[in-house]
Amino acid sequence: MNLSHLTREDVDWILNDYAKIRNHSYVNDKMDKHAKLQSLIRNKEIKKPECGCENYAFQAISNSLYEQHYDAIISLYK
Repeated sequence: MNLSHLTREDVDWILNDYAKIRNHSYVNDKMDKHAKLQSLIRNKEIKKPECGCENYAFQAISNSLYEQHYDAIISLYK
């Protein structure tokens, strides 16, 4: 996946803000951050789940995207 659409501000947010909460879910503000990460990486709007029963899976998807693309994200930071 090409991440060239990410801005320096996006990369800063992913590495400094998202990284702090990436293993957390179940709180609406954290779910908003998971949605933002997925939106940034996929380059399209992703909305948080409407049902709280999906929060754990949604958070797991975010973590997976972060881990899969970590090296590419770091390379954009330089």
